[in-house]
Amino acid sequence: MLCPSGAGLHPRVLDGRRVERMSGFPSTPWKALAALVLVVVIAHLATLDNGFIWDDDRHVTANPALRSFSGLKAIWSDPATTPQYYPLTHTTFWIEYRLWELDPAGYHAVNLLLHALAAALLYMILRALGIPGAWLAAAVFAVHPIQVESVAWITERKNVLSGALYMASLLCWVRFFRLDREQPPDGQVSPGWAAAGSCLFAMALLSKTITATLPVTLVLIFWWKRRRPGSRMFGFTAAMLASGALMASLTSWLERYQVNATGDDWSLSLVERTMVAGRAWWFYLGKILWPDEQIFIYPRWEIDGADLSAWIWPLLALSTLAALWSLRDRIGRGPLAAMLHYTVALAPALGFFNVYPMRYSFVADHFQYLAGVGPIVLIVAGLTRTSLPRGMPAPALVRLGLGALLVAVLGLSSWQRAAAYTDRVTLWEDTLARNGGAWIAHNNLGILYAELGREDEARHHFLQVTRLKPDHAGARSNLGLLLLRLGRPDEALPHVEAALELDSEDLQAWIVLGDVRRLLNDPAGAKAAYRSALSLQPGNPMASLGLGDLQLRARNFEEAARLLADVSRAVPRNPDVRLKLGSALAALERFDAAVEQFRVLLSLHPDDPEAHYNLGTLLARAGRSAEAEPHLVEALRLRPDFSEAERNLQLVRQQLAERPTGD
Repeated sequence: MLCPSGAGLHPRVLDGRRVERMSGFPSTPWKALAALVLVVVIAHLATLDNGFIWDDDRHVTANPALRSFSGLKAIWSDPATTPQYYPLTHTTFWIEYRLWELDPAGYHAVNLLLHALAAALLYMILRALGIPGAWLAAAVFAVHPIQVESVAWITERKNVLSGALYMASLLCWVRFFRLDREQPPDGQVSPGWAAAGSCLFAMALLSKTITATLPVTLVLIFWWKRRRPGSRMFGFTAAMLASGALMASLTSWLERYQVNATGDDWSLSLVERTMVAGRAWWFYLGKILWPDEQIFIYPRWEIDGADLSAWIWPLLALSTLAALWSLRDRIGRGPLAAMLHYTVALAPALGFFNVYPMRYSFVADHFQYLAGVGPIVLIVAGLTRTSLPRGMPAPALVRLGLGALLVAVLGLSSWQRAAAYTDRVTLWEDTLARNGGAWIAHNNLGILYAELGREDEARHHFLQVTRLKPDHAGARSNLGLLLLRLGRPDEALPHVEAALELDSEDLQAWIVLGDVRRLLNDPAGAKAAYRSALSLQPGNPMASLGLGDLQLRARNFEEAARLLADVSRAVPRNPDVRLKLGSALAALERFDAAVEQFRVLLSLHPDDPEAHYNLGTLLARAGRSAEAEPHLVEALRLRPDFSEAERNLQLVRQQLAERPTGD
């Protein structure tokens, strides 16, 4: 969004309409905007057919905060309610849940429209600043394949929403400070632009705190325009920087202590972080210039602070910025301003701050959603200002054709890239096809294959994680759970024990260990494991169910009923819970409560002969033979060889036959 002044071009403000004519693109703003939005929609239209993918469960499909008005209040008042404290982003999800519940097409459509809005606002900013090739730069920003991750991934609503608000706020500040004019006119400026800019900036921060860098971009535009800042400009930008720093501090704290971005994977020295930053700076620039081999999870670089050759990346980055500084009087301030915007907007994702994705990769396409604007504008403006060979006919048409070709090629690449985000299985399979060492992809694909009943493939992927990342407790826990479900508890035991050695707070591992020891006839070990799980998460349904079952078997019916009642409230449609709770209540001779549990069980499974048998037998024990008979009859109808049901039915009919007529 910062103009690069070409070689020999005085860094003055150019009239926007004149620039559009020079670049061969539409000069009428509304026609240009309509054309831009159409191009963006076409390039990303394929995303509308995609489903939910990774992390979309935590943000949308399994997020209880979206289900109620109290959840909306919690989104704003309790940072622990959502995976990250971006309340405006999650409020859009809350609204959409009311409109189309869990239809992914609606969420994808909103992402696409927000991205198109961001591109349109970027065009208006660039045109107002008189930057050459404003339309083409905005189009390249919008259809570039690096943006597919932000558009196609519903979880990245925070990117496209904050990006649109960022652009809208910046446009307001451009109008307020009259940066769209070569010289600011005399007289009072409208305070409405400042009020709108401040409000939109606050909304952007509440969508994603990467937008805290906006005031720095505003200062860079002032510097590029050779404007004298003045106390008013310093006052506004200082206030924006302070509020941005406050939100950024909260985000950083939550990333460490709520998202758990702490531990060995983040234990990098300042030297190592500087090496990561230098390499990432060039990595992102390379993806803008040549977006080939995009991967959802890029390989995590091995960083060695003692390797002097690794310093070449940060030194080259600093040298590039220093060279642009030294050449500012010859080529203008624009190139340096553009690259400084790129650097500043990228800074939070360069490795100096702990973010969870650093666990598996130091880079990701969506990290440069806003940062990529600087280099894109620099390149497009430079190409727009490049002189064509003498004698070439219709230079405007040539520029138009070349620009259209560039947009078409990038748009087609984005269309193709969207297929990788079709669903969770496709996403992880595509990732592993391009990065076989992505242990997180192996682990997540293993979970999905296990859910799909593809156990052998799931086991293969979990074993790959143990090879690629031996200290990953979750993969060993997942492998133990898979083997348990396959009826191989003896094989599962060493894996869950290894998981707990790596992470003693692995809740799933404790629950699986309890299930394994219960199946291996070690009730004492099972009880200890379940109690460890409940100490980590009081009331956990699976741990309570396992412990309740053990208490039922040990004939501790009162304790069993208490635990199983808690589970029935947490998972009301689990038939196993209803069966066990009914049995415990029956043993305590709380017949009415027990009958209610079996009736619920039958409402869940009306064709279950065991459920009919249990309810019939219970009613007979309670002296309600007339009610018991039809259930025992139904049990025999559903399973004609059900000898226990036949025997009890005979007893019930005998009781009914012996009952006095007047009874």
